[in-house]
Amino acid sequence: MRKQTLLAAIVAVVAAAGAPAALAGNSVLLPDGSVWQADAAGTYHQVPDVATANALGVDWNSLDVEDALPGPAGDPLPAVQTRTTLGLVATSAAAAAVTPANGNDVLLPDGTVWQGDADGVYHLIPNVATADAMHLDWNSLQLADSLPGPAGDPFPSAA
Repeated sequence: MRKQTLLAAIVAVVAAAGAPAALAGNSVLLPDGSVWQADAAGTYHQVPDVATANALGVDWNSLDVEDALPGPAGDPLPAVQTRTTLGLVATSAAAAAVTPANGNDVLLPDGTVWQGDADGVYHLIPNVATADAMHLDWNSLQLADSLPGPAGDPFPSAA
């Protein structure tokens, strides 16, 4: 219940800061890696970062992958403010066992994110929580039409 109340408060803050009053929930992923969300009128607004997308309830597994925005572009959504986690120490064995990001990360057209290892094998990063635990740099993902190497076992989920 506390999580739902907190999420409702975050969405209210985003709306009060100038976000469209009614987001339709149609989220689109473009080839440059940007995420856009449609409002009730069909106007698309860029989601500025992962924290804002998560606060809005963007379902990362069901983004529509498009070559271009399927409607008119509106003002970008304001970013939610989140507290930093710098300096915090992992408190669970799962968080401590996450493979750190190495900068060899690719984003495929289907929205999946993969990390290449030292042997050139690519491993699926299963979800946003795992990518965040790995300290993945979302702004440095390499866009690729297909994996540049063979696929290996996916990373275990940190969620």
